[in-house]
Amino acid sequence: MKTRRTDWPSCLAAYIAQSRRTPFEWGQHDCCQFSRKGIIAITDEDPAKAWGIPAYSTAKEALKVLSAHGGVAALPARAGFALITPKRARRGDLAMAIFSRREALGIVQGERVAFAGIDGLVFIAVGECTAAWRVG
Repeated sequence: MKTRRTDWPSCLAAYIAQSRRTPFEWGQHDCCQFSRKGIIAITDEDPAKAWGIPAYSTAKEALKVLSAHGGVAALPARAGFALITPKRARRGDLAMAIFSRREALGIVQGERVAFAGIDGLVFIAVGECTAAWRVG
């Protein structure tokens, strides 16, 4: 399991503020990339190697890559994060929700979870998530 930086709350807050209006872009600012960069902000470690997913730049490529690697829900476990129930998730953990019949990863912000959306971040209640993983 990755260890959180001692200053992780301020690093995460800065990352969320920076991402708040970033438009969705496959392979750059989608749910996986947003969550990956959030983990880097919290732990200084990049889970991309553990995830083992190659670069992609379209929805079709992303779906093909994710399908070949067990789907979005398989990524946190590959990086060594423990599966927990969403109600046990705390700030900085990962959570998953279903958007338009697709799994999406986001970063827990307390009672809400931030996800990469079309025109910036989208926030939903942690209780609406289907799974969560402890980060650090």
